[in-house]
Amino acid sequence: MNTIFDNLNGNVDLSIFGKSNTDPKTSLRRHYLSLVGLLEYVDILNGDLTGRNLPDGVTEETVKGMIIHSIGDLDTMKAMSAGGGSSHEYVDLGLPSGTLWATENIKDANGNELFFAWGETQGYTAEQVGTAKNFTWEGEDNDYAFGPIDWDDQTNYGMKKYNNADGLTVLEPGDDAAIDKWGEGWKMPTKEQFEELIANTEYEWTEIDGVQGAKFTSKVEGYTDKFLFFPAVGSAEDGGVYDVGDYGICWSVSLYDGYVGNAWNFYFGDGGHGMGNDAPRYYGYSVRPVRA
Repeated sequence: MNTIFDNLNGNVDLSIFGKSNTDPKTSLRRHYLSLVGLLEYVDILNGDLTGRNLPDGVTEETVKGMIIHSIGDLDTMKAMSAGGGSSHEYVDLGLPSGTLWATENIKDANGNELFFAWGETQGYTAEQVGTAKNFTWEGEDNDYAFGPIDWDDQTNYGMKKYNNADGLTVLEPGDDAAIDKWGEGWKMPTKEQFEELIANTEYEWTEIDGVQGAKFTSKVEGYTDKFLFFPAVGSAEDGGVYDVGDYGICWSVSLYDGYVGNAWNFYFGDGGHGMGNDAPRYYGYSVRPVRA
């Protein structure tokens, strides 16, 4: 059967990812086409969606051009981590700051989502929560790097770093999980970068590849076919993982300026999304890296 990929040539080369350049349906290509909102068009033209037609005004040649352009973009998105040599994809949403967002959260070598306490560079899978890491800062049970909490200390509340005494309000590079795990060129987002993302995208609670989560589609002219998907992996605290499939939360690098025990975070769920400042730093949240 002829497919939309028949006329793709050597200009669409994915060899930098160690993937086959002869198989147009590699998981990497399909994943990226899904991210840029073109996969349904591909499936229609391949005959995989029987009875479905392209929208009015969209021709086969137009779609082929879009595919070639998009996979060409993918070829330029090789971002090598400093240590392991693995690649990480990112999307340009046309944001005013030029920030480029990674297409996935930090995961372990097996592809499992990781939870991080704020300022810690060691992440833990859901299976490890409650055994290897409890995500608590209370007394003798404290396993937070900058704890334990001390409610009698009205100045620093027991926080050993990022407190009113040292005046640090954003994570230093050595405490940034994105830098530690993915290497130079990546970092955790600031509060302002999350706010920019919110201001320049349309929000939709949806399901992609069987995973519930939040889809943020660019509103910037020329980039409205680009989007980010954040999976609803819940959060970790006090030995458990909660609300998987209902919401997700990502840490920023920014300390909450009203109380040194909290840090700014980006939350999303079926009921909405936004920035939160009420999360204790010992909670386990996801990390979504950015490139500037």
